[in-house]
Amino acid sequence: MFGIVCGMSRKNAVTFAMVLLSVIAGCAPATTTIRGKVSFQSEPLTHGTLTLLAADGVGYSAAIGADGAFEIAGIPVGEAKVGILSKASSIRKKAPPPSRGPVSTTSKGNNVPVPIAPAPPISGPQVPDRLADPTQSGLTVIVKAGQALMIDAK
Repeated sequence: MFGIVCGMSRKNAVTFAMVLLSVIAGCAPATTTIRGKVSFQSEPLTHGTLTLLAADGVGYSAAIGADGAFEIAGIPVGEAKVGILSKASSIRKKAPPPSRGPVSTTSKGNNVPVPIAPAPPISGPQVPDRLADPTQSGLTVIVKAGQALMIDAK
């Protein structure tokens, strides 16, 4: 039916469709998986989240490992803005005030307060909050296929 409507033979219609699909597929941006390490003032980060805001306007995030390592899959190749959120700098400042803690019910139905242990201190470099937002940090990287990224924030 497609060939009749367009005035093409079936063979020409199939060829046209294949060419059209290959053109559309060729327009999609190239993506890659990147790996690397994040440091602050040349000292590897031991915690936090790395966010790369790609040219497509989408944010791609990864947890920062204890050795500063990260991995992000499916990110477009090209320039990306960088945001680094450190648990020590941002989460601890926004912690709620201490409370009596959760209540546990015993077999007799008595409510017994269970104290919450204080959070252990977070070690490693302290990243300033100004670096958390990729649109405000001033940090950028070029994402390339097969190339490790070493990000050292200052």
